Amino acid sequence: MAPRYDVEVKVDVTAERMGWPAGGAIRHGLDNNRLFEDLSHATWADVAHSLETEADLLERCLRDAANPDEFEDLLSQALDDEWDSLETCLDFGTVSAALALNAAGCRSFTSCSGHHHGCGYPQVVFWARPEQLALLLQAAHAANVGLLAGDSGGWLELYSDSMDGLMRFARAMLGLGPAFDGSSKGQKRPRPAKRAPA
Repeated sequence: MAPRYDVEVKVDVTAERMGWPAGGAIRHGLDNNRLFEDLSHATWADVAHSLETEADLLERCLRDAANPDEFEDLLSQALDDEWDSLETCLDFGTVSAALALNAAGCRSFTSCSGHHHGCGYPQVVFWARPEQLALLLQAAHAANVGLLAGDSGGWLELYSDSMDGLMRFARAMLGLGPAFDGSSKGQKRPRPAKRAPA
């Protein structure tokens, strides 16, 4: 069984709480995350490839480990040996979900696997349009992961209480790919996020 994290999984998002950064999502990422990686050109084929790579690596380590400490050692060694094949600086366990969000027309700006200097659980923070919300909720419920609106600014947080949760989300998103592709046709320009009063 994949490692678990001490966080309550909740889904709490409404279209009214969603927004888009005034200067654009890519500019926001570059200005606010020194390790920002622009994934806006991600395709569903990229998602399928990264999901296969992440899931296979996790499955092998879980199968071969006799205990949690050995799992951590095996995973660390496997990441050292193989992670460069995905050509990304994103953390293991977040890549497929981040790519899936971007392939769907959302824009991620930070992610974390839940390691010691992060938030304590796997997450991807991203921007989405209200027209995409129903499909995002469908994927979140299918994967049993959390999806919350941020405190301000209109961004969303996708997160999980297990190491494989965001991979489940990516798999659900792959199944919804054609629906996302259809929903993005003829979209209006996203509205800027509301700024807090000075």
